Amino acid sequence: MSDKAMEILAALAGAPSAPAAGDNVAARQLLRAAPAPFGVESATQEALVSQWLSWCSGVAVAGAAPLLNAALETTPYLTGYALSGADLFVFMHLVSAPEFGAGAVDVAALPCLARWLDATQHALRSTLPEAAAALLPPALPAYGGSGLGAVSVVGMLAALPRGTAAPAAPAAAAAAPADDGGKKGKKNKKGAEDKATPSGGAQESKAGGEAGGKKAKKEKKSKKDKKDKKEKKRKKEKA
Repeated sequence: MSDKAMEILAALAGAPSAPAAGDNVAARQLLRAAPAPFGVESATQEALVSQWLSWCSGVAVAGAAPLLNAALETTPYLTGYALSGADLFVFMHLVSAPEFGAGAVDVAALPCLARWLDATQHALRSTLPEAAAALLPPALPAYGGSGLGAVSVVGMLAALPRGTAAPAAPAAAAAAPADDGGKKGKKNKKGAEDKATPSGGAQESKAGGEAGGKKAKKEKKSKKDKKDKKEKKRKKEKA
């Protein structure tokens, strides 16, 4: 286990000093006090990270690199789909090993490991506080690794946060409902106008009714005039 990894973890946990490398008990205590994403928040997460802490104790880097590559075929990081304390410890253990610097590990032949090294070094530099990030080794070269197993791709997609907002509809599709609504509005408006304005037949019926009414009044007036004339004539004969 790297001394630098313990110093970084101690800085994260606010400890006055870093415990000796290889002291897994002290490392677990610091992990419980460290902030996210390096701290452990559950017994399951602590168990996963502890496995990698034990892996770092006395493992031969050159022989273990292929095993590490295989482990990274299913997830982008060592304990799942997010950076954790396990990535910090294993990364520092790996790059600090003399055989790694001497070229004993053919990273280019291990695509998942190459991808993880590149992703982890950038994630650590962007996540760690400035004082802790200063303890990281110099930037590694770009290995060009893009190894990511099919299981890992599916897992990453499943782990993506689900958005609550529906995706925006294309302009043409979005315009269609509005057009339909406009047509319905015009149709309803026309129906209202039809109700408010009498149709041609209704207008003719109204005109005919008015003409009939005038004729009836005229006939009634004519009968009244005749009756009045007869009454005047009868009175005149009596006189």
